[in-house]
Amino acid sequence: MSLDQEEYVEETLEGIELSGETLDEVRFDGCTLEGWSAADATLRQCAFDDCVFRGCDLSNAKLFDTRLRGVRFERCKLMGVDFGAAYAIGLEVRFSGCVLSYASFAGMALRELELIECRAHETIFDDADLRDALFTESDLRGARFGGTDLRGADLSEATGYAIDPTLTKVKGTKMSMEGALESARLLGIEV
Repeated sequence: MSLDQEEYVEETLEGIELSGETLDEVRFDGCTLEGWSAADATLRQCAFDDCVFRGCDLSNAKLFDTRLRGVRFERCKLMGVDFGAAYAIGLEVRFSGCVLSYASFAGMALRELELIECRAHETIFDDADLRDALFTESDLRGARFGGTDLRGADLSEATGYAIDPTLTKVKGTKMSMEGALESARLLGIEV
């Protein structure tokens, strides 16, 4: 199947092959996108509203001025995606069972972001607003949180992270014992 329309509404679009290709100015509203192969694709001025990506590979995709509002990613590969290049007004996304390693959310407003059972190794969250975010059973090994606002965030079931409280806002942040110990070590505290 190829994408030959400018707009798709409440459709299920399966097995789309976009690897290395460019998709310009296409709108998706209430669609389910299954099994897409869009690694290294360029999505330019596209809009995804209230859509579900399921089992898709968007690794290293470039999202230029592309809107993601009310979007759920389920069991997707999104390695190396710079979400900061997407839509300037912000992102409304949830991730479940996804691989987000080497992705970047730097400087983004992502209040109440949800990462459920995700792998986000070396992911960049620097200077992001992650107030009230939820990182349930997610592996955050090597993730960066410099200058991040994590007030009210729940990392109590996440693993592999260390947060320097001198560089982040952490009031009301819930951490696992492992995360709290690693964060304390950053302050030179021996436990």
